[in-house]
Amino acid sequence: MNTSYLTLIVIALYVPAIVLLWRSCYRPESKANTIANVLIVIGWLMQGAALHYMIDSIQGQNLSLTNLAATVSWMMLGLLVISNLRSQVKLLIMVMLAVGVIAQVLAQWMPSERLFSLVGNPAAVIHILTSLLAYSFLALAALQAILVWRLDYRLKHHRTPPHPLIPPLMAMEQLLFQLLLLGFFVLSISIAVGFIYLEDYMASQTMHKLILSLASWMLFSLLLLGHWKFGWRGKQAAKWTLIAFAVLALGSFGTWMVTTLILGR
Repeated sequence: MNTSYLTLIVIALYVPAIVLLWRSCYRPESKANTIANVLIVIGWLMQGAALHYMIDSIQGQNLSLTNLAATVSWMMLGLLVISNLRSQVKLLIMVMLAVGVIAQVLAQWMPSERLFSLVGNPAAVIHILTSLLAYSFLALAALQAILVWRLDYRLKHHRTPPHPLIPPLMAMEQLLFQLLLLGFFVLSISIAVGFIYLEDYMASQTMHKLILSLASWMLFSLLLLGHWKFGWRGKQAAKWTLIAFAVLALGSFGTWMVTTLILGR
């Protein structure tokens, strides 16, 4: 199927949704927020269909760097839309709409190929899905950590009140640790499945990914322990989140970039 049309539809839905969400912050009584939500849901479904056709082929599953990046952005947006039912995450949604457009454009018009055969290998499917879901949760946590760090700085230095898109600091910290807990839980499942079921998980070509994933897992566990035991929050929690996520990103997408772009495998 020609996915170019689906990608164009996604762009045509996501871009107006960003504008409408921005307008709804200054005109709460308008229907802009409702229309934006409808556009986002339709666009998200269209992007999911496009990614399905781009990844699943007769030759196998194309888990290229651009396809994975678009899939992660798609999952992140979906998680935000669900969380928006109970909390205000408009700013993150607007950011992820823009990221989703860029990632989808790159996957569509700058494609690469890295084929796998996942048929008859449910453990590999579970490992990949949980890895992508964990990465999505923790990437959202990293974005939230940047906002927490920024707001914490503004409050401590008595700067002007934050933008209407940004909730109070306590609410933002609460969402940050919710994302961290969910991401840590799914990441633990992903690593456990890799150890138990995947025979090549300890192979030399994935050893650096394993080491960095475990290092990231340890950093996230220390952060959550510090929050529970010592009340870590604000700038300190944000800094730990960004460091731990950087290690995870280096182990995940860094591996794909080296093997795909440099080694050509």
